[in-house]
Amino acid sequence: MVVFEMAAMLQARGEKVEFLAMVNNYAPPENATIYKVKSELNKFMKMEIGEKFNYAVEKNMNLGKKLLFKARKFIPGDSENTIKEVQIDESGESVGNDLRTIHSVALLNYHPVHVYSGDLVIFRTADPIEAFYNETLGWDRLVTGKIETTIIEGCNNDTIITDEPYNAIMARKIREYLAGRAENESDSGNNRQNGMFSAALL
Repeated sequence: MVVFEMAAMLQARGEKVEFLAMVNNYAPPENATIYKVKSELNKFMKMEIGEKFNYAVEKNMNLGKKLLFKARKFIPGDSENTIKEVQIDESGESVGNDLRTIHSVALLNYHPVHVYSGDLVIFRTADPIEAFYNETLGWDRLVTGKIETTIIEGCNNDTIITDEPYNAIMARKIREYLAGRAENESDSGNNRQNGMFSAALL
């Protein structure tokens, strides 16, 4: 997300973005609220009957706690009617120190202002694509240029960056892309009077 925003802002300022790549990075949903509802429904429909029951009970308990907490404001605070305060996460998001959770929350709260008019290269794992996303991981809504996807087999969301040979494969591909673009620039005789910014999220 950060590298996309950087590239889009540079373009908006008249700069030239030479190369933009992302690693297994989904685009923010167009409507975060609808996306969350659809995701929860999709998760619920895939559950076994017992899991569905437990899910419904948990959701109702959480709703009851929230209603109880809000009702506390309107009930006299005598010894018989005092309702103990229940700690409720009003945001509905439990972040903690989980980087994936933090990234997910950031994704749902990111609202791009600019559309990127250049090309985009996506490196991703062979894992199934998340529900409601397509092969471009949703970036076709925000990128008007060519979107090319390279799948790196055998890795996961972490090892695609941290482990050999996956990161070496990705690094080689990036070098090939950059070399190809440099050759095209040379052949076209472009003197690059405009600014240039090469961006890759690794």
